[in-house]
Amino acid sequence: MCRKFHVRAKGLKSFPQEAAALRLLVFLRLFAYLRGRKRSTRDLVAVDSWPGAMTVSPEDSEREALASSGQTRIPIEECDGSVVAKRLWREVISVASFLLFSALLYLAITSVLHKSPLNPFAKNNSTLDSNTSREVMCYGDTVLSIALFLLLSLAAGFFAQICKLPPLLGMVTCYAFSSPVLGMLLVGIVLRNMETTVSVLYVDNSVGVFLRKFAFLVILLRGGMGLDARTLMRMKGACLRLAFLPCTIEAISVALAAKLLLGLDIVLGFVLGFILAAVSPAVVVPGMLEIRDRGLGVRAGVPTLVTAAASIDDVYAITCFSLALSMAMNPGDHSLWGTVFSIVRAPVEVLFGVVFGVLGGALLWVLPSPNSPQRHFLRTLLLLAMATSFMFGFVAMGAETIGPIAVLVAAFVVPFKWRADLSEEQTKTEEEEALAKMWNFCLQPLLFTLIGFQLDLSLLSSSLLVSGLLVLLIGLLLRLLTAFFAAFGSGLNKKERLYVAFSWLPKATVQAALAPVVLDYVNGDPEMEPLRSAGTTILTISVLSILVTAPVGAFLMRFTASRLLRRDA
Repeated sequence: MCRKFHVRAKGLKSFPQEAAALRLLVFLRLFAYLRGRKRSTRDLVAVDSWPGAMTVSPEDSEREALASSGQTRIPIEECDGSVVAKRLWREVISVASFLLFSALLYLAITSVLHKSPLNPFAKNNSTLDSNTSREVMCYGDTVLSIALFLLLSLAAGFFAQICKLPPLLGMVTCYAFSSPVLGMLLVGIVLRNMETTVSVLYVDNSVGVFLRKFAFLVILLRGGMGLDARTLMRMKGACLRLAFLPCTIEAISVALAAKLLLGLDIVLGFVLGFILAAVSPAVVVPGMLEIRDRGLGVRAGVPTLVTAAASIDDVYAITCFSLALSMAMNPGDHSLWGTVFSIVRAPVEVLFGVVFGVLGGALLWVLPSPNSPQRHFLRTLLLLAMATSFMFGFVAMGAETIGPIAVLVAAFVVPFKWRADLSEEQTKTEEEEALAKMWNFCLQPLLFTLIGFQLDLSLLSSSLLVSGLLVLLIGLLLRLLTAFFAAFGSGLNKKERLYVAFSWLPKATVQAALAPVVLDYVNGDPEMEPLRSAGTTILTISVLSILVTAPVGAFLMRFTASRLLRRDA
C-alpha cells in the first residue's frame, strides 16, 4: 500500500499541494497501522471529547481493517445493520452518560451553594456589601487551615501507626496510641486549645459543614457497597440479631440516661443514642483482617460475621439517627394532627429514599457503557455526583431523611451489576477501592481533625464530663451484654461470643461524622439557638466516646484474640 501511494506521489510533482496532502495521508495511515488502530474515516466517527466515547468490538475492528485496506472498501450503507445499531447504541449511552453527569454535577453544586437550580445567578444582597473582601480573605484562611489540618493529621496518623512503645510502658498504652483515628482527633483538639494556633487558624462554618457532610456521604457509600447479599442470606439470623439488637438497646439506654442525668429532651436523647450506637468500621474491620491473617476464628466465621454485621449496624444506626434528627429539628405543633403527621412522615420519607436509591442505582447499571475503557472512573464520578445531589438536594427541599437513605440504597444496588467485572481473586470493585483511597488519604484525616477542632475544653464543666462518661458507660455495658447473647445460634462457643461482644465496643467514624450535626443546624438557623447547649453536650459525649472506646476496643480485640478464638489448622 505504501509503495503504491509513493508511486502516485511521484507523479504529482507538478501539483505540490496534492502531493504534500497525499504524503501526509500516507504517514497518518502508516502511523495508524503501526499502532494497530486501522480505521476507515468513512466507516467510523470517533468521539473522544468524553471519556465514555464509543469503543470498538473485535468484530467491528476486523471489519474496519478490511474496509480500510487498499484493496477493497465497504461503504457503511452495506455494513451489517446490527453493527451499525451497536455503534449507535454505544453513542447514545455515551451521550446519556455525559448528560447525566452534567445534570447531577449541576444539581450538586447548586444545592451545596444553596442556590436555586432555576436561577442560580440570582444575587444575594448580603454578598454585595463592603464585607466581600473580608469574606474572600476568610475563605483564603479556610483553605490554608484545611491544608494544614490535612498535613498534620496525616502525619499524626502515620506516626500513630508506626509508634511501638516499649513493653515497660504497658500494652494498653501501646494499643491506645496505635490507632490513626486517635492521632488525627488529638491533632484537632490540640490545635483548638492552643492560644498560638486558635487565633491564627480559621475554618468557615459553611466549608466545615460541607466537608463533614461529604465525608459522611462517603461513609454511606462505602457502607452500602460493603454489604454482601450472599453473606447476609447465609448468616442472616445471627448477623441481623447482632446488627439490630445491641444498637437498639444501647440507643434506648443512652436516651433514657441522657434524659435523667443530662436533662436532654427525649428526642434529642435518641439522636445522641443512635450516634453512640454505631460501631466503628475504621477500628473493627482492620481488627478482623488481622485475626483472619493470623488464622484465628476463621473457620468459626467470626471475621465474616462481625464485618457483615458491622456494616448493617452502621446503616441501621444512621437511618434511625436521620429519623430522630428530623423529628427533633422539625417538631411541628403538638396537636393530634401534628403528632400524626410526624409519625407518618418518617416511614414515607424512608419509602421515598428507598425508591430514589433503587432507581438511581439501577440507572448506574446502564450508564456509563459497560464497554467503555474508562468505565470505572466514570462510574465513580457518577456515583459521587448522584450521592451529592441526593444528600444536599433533599436537605434543600426540607426532606433531610430521604438523602442518606437514598445514598445507602443506591450504594447497595450498584454492586449487583458492577461485581460482574470481578475476577475470582478480586473481592472489591475498583470503585470501592477508589472510595477507600479517598477516605484514607483525605476525608478521614479532615473529618477527625475538624471534629477535634470544634471541642473547646475551656467550655466543658467537670459535671458534664462525669455525667457524660456515666451515660456512655451505661450504654456500653448494656451493648456488651446484648451482643454476647445476640451471638447465640451462630455456632460460636462462649469465648468466641465474648470476643464478638468486645469487637462491638469501638466507636469513631460515624460518631465523628454525626456529632456536630445539631450544632450545624444551630449555626445555620438563629431560631435553633435554644438547642446550642444540647448540641454542645452531644458533641462532647461523642468525642468522649471516641477517646475512650477506640483505644480500649482496639486493645481488647488484639489482646484477647489468641485467648478467646480457636486457631485454624
